[in-house]
Amino acid sequence: MPPLTTPRTIKRLTHLDGVRGIACLIVLFCHFPRLRYVPIQYFLYHHADTFTRHYLAHTPFSLLRDGTYMVKLFFMLSGFVIGLMALGANRAEAIAYPTKRYIRLMFPAFFSLLLAQATYAYDLNWFAALKGSLSFDEKFSHPFWFANPTLWTIAMELWGSMAIFIILPFLSQLTLRIRWGIMFIIMLILLSFHLGHFWPFFVGALMADAYREGFKLKYSHWIFLSAILIAGLHIPSSLLELITTAMVVAGVAWSPGVAHFFNYKICQFFGKHSFSIYLIHCPLIPLFDRLIPDSLWLIEFPFIVLLAMLSTRLIDAPCIRLSNKVSNFLVSSPLLRQLSTEQKT
Repeated sequence: MPPLTTPRTIKRLTHLDGVRGIACLIVLFCHFPRLRYVPIQYFLYHHADTFTRHYLAHTPFSLLRDGTYMVKLFFMLSGFVIGLMALGANRAEAIAYPTKRYIRLMFPAFFSLLLAQATYAYDLNWFAALKGSLSFDEKFSHPFWFANPTLWTIAMELWGSMAIFIILPFLSQLTLRIRWGIMFIIMLILLSFHLGHFWPFFVGALMADAYREGFKLKYSHWIFLSAILIAGLHIPSSLLELITTAMVVAGVAWSPGVAHFFNYKICQFFGKHSFSIYLIHCPLIPLFDRLIPDSLWLIEFPFIVLLAMLSTRLIDAPCIRLSNKVSNFLVSSPLLRQLSTEQKT
């Protein structure tokens, strides 16, 4: 992948939002049978005793039920998108970013616990819930796993994205080779402390660096298709999952044809509401199980989408605006403004 002479100007890559939307839908579909009837995924992967089950379990069709793989794809996408932002940020923005990201992620997570309390009618210790959901504890959701099982990813997203945004602006003035060398050293340190599950964020950030520097990637659409085929085999390998999710993101980022598909309105719609769908669907499904007959369970899907749209408007969007205002306030403070000026000089 030979680099261009100057870094390219980066616009918002809306097709990556489309990928996130489709991945979020798959997570939603994955949780429907798991919470309602039999664990179909286990049935497919561990009891593939007929041709049909074997066919579904070892082909790309099985990815339509693989929510765990899609979550890892979320992390890779976050590393790529935040990497692009971080490489164009100054040091003042890097210092202010943790507060911005914290508000963006953890406040909606707490509101999802409020929804879980309302739908499950459990007697939670809300002081502990508030303290846990607003903390930096990676396992804050475990005491409330019954309330919203999806929350285990939020703290990982918080730590991974903050690490990328804090590190890259301080490395942006270095040469590409030194920058990548430092990133690889950090990844090895993470692995030595059994924190390899944060690698997708760093691999995504490295790809973002290559993309921003103008690297060209030939046959990117074939790379995307190959990733889908290989991932569908469900070979039990964390390294292979890391490679295939990186191939998916690379294929979407570099291939105009693949990007065009994920820019369709339906993909963009679900991308816009993906975070809300992800946070609220687990508390809502049991509620609808009690209200809607089994023969009509498919109508739960549009109800979840409608409520996610409402959540985006009333919770997610205000949290984004609040996080931006707080970040802008911090960046404009005299101390951080001076730091930004020194970086430019």
